[in-house]
Amino acid sequence: MSAGHCQFSILNYPFSIFNYPFLIIHYQRERNNNEKEKRVEPCAQDYCDRGDSLGRCVWCSVVHVVMRMITLIILHCSATREGQSFGFEDCRRDHIRHRGFRDIGYHYYITRDGTVHRGRPLELVGAHCRNHNRHSIGICYEGGLDAEGRAKDTRTEAQKVSLSALVGELKERFPQALVVGHRELDPGKECPCFEVGGMR
Repeated sequence: MSAGHCQFSILNYPFSIFNYPFLIIHYQRERNNNEKEKRVEPCAQDYCDRGDSLGRCVWCSVVHVVMRMITLIILHCSATREGQSFGFEDCRRDHIRHRGFRDIGYHYYITRDGTVHRGRPLELVGAHCRNHNRHSIGICYEGGLDAEGRAKDTRTEAQKVSLSALVGELKERFPQALVVGHRELDPGKECPCFEVGGMR
């Protein structure tokens, strides 16, 4: 009798194991469906086709989490002189090598040809404006200084068009966010070297 009982238990044991994870998965799906909508961004790497989804990017190991609350869109310049090139990868290397960051501090970087480069994923806190990083998006354009190193709006027409379009898209997504220049939050700065008022 005991042997038969033991055999019955062994035969049923695997079904208990298989049913258990099914119940957990089912519970997790129900929980996720009941939670408020989670907003995520595509992977920051151009070659990654992961798309919009929560979780880890299997191609470049970028972890995506729930979207932060955004209250500020902060505009910056790279403080690069006219006639000098300081592209997206140049800025990224500078932030990693000389500032000790893990990645570029901005969420977007606009080069002189008007190309908008994705930096840090939006759901990750940036490193671009002291005391205001947690709830902000940082956008930087290449330029900001004349040939002598003085502050100047050096944006090309392509940069102006791209910046305006990008800010417009972000304002649609985060309507409560204020658009400000770096110098409005740090009086010791001249960045982004143009009046931001017209973009609000």
